[in-house]
Amino acid sequence: MGAWRTWCAGAVAVAALGVGMASTLPESAGAPAVETALAAPTAVAELPPLRIAEDGPADGYRRSEFGDGWAAAVGPGCDVRAAVLARDMVATTVEDGCDVTAGTLADPYSGETITGPSREVDVDHIVPLSLAWRTGAAHWSDERREAFANDLANLRAVSARDNRSKGDKGPEEWLPDTGGCAYARDFAAVSARWELTVSPARVHAVEGACG
Repeated sequence: MGAWRTWCAGAVAVAALGVGMASTLPESAGAPAVETALAAPTAVAELPPLRIAEDGPADGYRRSEFGDGWAAAVGPGCDVRAAVLARDMVATTVEDGCDVTAGTLADPYSGETITGPSREVDVDHIVPLSLAWRTGAAHWSDERREAFANDLANLRAVSARDNRSKGDKGPEEWLPDTGGCAYARDFAAVSARWELTVSPARVHAVEGACG
């Protein structure tokens, strides 16, 4: 089982490279000029430098702008969602070679333990897609947006309740009940890696979560 989890997750990473993850350089063509500055990393959170700017408009956002659901990986039924469940859950039940249908999750947002069918677990985008759209992704290519939506570093298996409570909010509006610093650190890391902008209020919340 452990071997499959490692192999499938690695295969998904390779598959994601095929939809644009190999190119993580900024795509600035067509993007509006914005005033940005670097946020100094905090000693507590070890945050990366962040590009600071207010959010752009949500005009034109649709989930389909980031691809048609989860990217395929290896074999029937094995997609990015399956890889995240295999990575984050234990004692999993697997069907058709790599479809995770049940298991146990230590929910990083609530601290609760969830055991049962995988349909009770959601896969959350740490930086929500609609927020990414407003902070730079609106000006990316379709390929780059699909790669972002399937970036394993931006995905966490969490309880369906927490995922829906979070919605498309950033850390200035929502923080998990537990693990707030880890969540904020991951949010900053994904934003920096993909060169998304972060509003001043969001930077303050990220830094405060680890203060």
